[in-house]
Amino acid sequence: MSGQAAPAQKLADAPPDPLLLLYNRARAALADVPADVAPDDWLVLGTQERIRYPDQAREDIARAFRLALALPAAKEGSRGEEGFHYAMKYHTELEAICALILDPKGFAVAHELARVADVPRYRLYTELIGAAANQAEKKAGVQFPAEQGLLAYMNGGVGFTPAQHVTPPTGLRPEYDALALAKECQALDMAPFPSSRC
Repeated sequence: MSGQAAPAQKLADAPPDPLLLLYNRARAALADVPADVAPDDWLVLGTQERIRYPDQAREDIARAFRLALALPAAKEGSRGEEGFHYAMKYHTELEAICALILDPKGFAVAHELARVADVPRYRLYTELIGAAANQAEKKAGVQFPAEQGLLAYMNGGVGFTPAQHVTPPTGLRPEYDALALAKECQALDMAPFPSSRC
């Protein structure tokens, strides 16, 4: 057996993945990036990692969201430093949700983060609901109307003519229940969905 290397030895002898080494060097370098711009840098890194290293990508995209959340509180329409912080929060939190829902394992992470967002939740939940409706379409084998039709679907079919009405399929995993997501957004912000306050 002397001619065969043990599995552990073979693993140890395997050449390192140069792309992974590059990404890991970038991760280490981001430790020194100022907090004001770190969310965007982590988001860019995470989206680049997504195809080859989805687990690491989910972690880094979620980190970008949390770093944006940690920035000082800011209001929409603010100017100066507060306006910069609001823009960074809005861009990073929305884009993080959009990136996470592209990964089947990322939907639950995106949902968890959207619940604690400090920018208008309506935009974030719209992305979650769109992804949930796509899952409903696949399960039901039908195509739900887009945009206005989707909003009517989320409101229990209000706005559909009888010929257009599509009953949401049963048996969906809870996180893919579009109507439940719309109601959750309403409850979190105490405003109808969709709403500029949501």
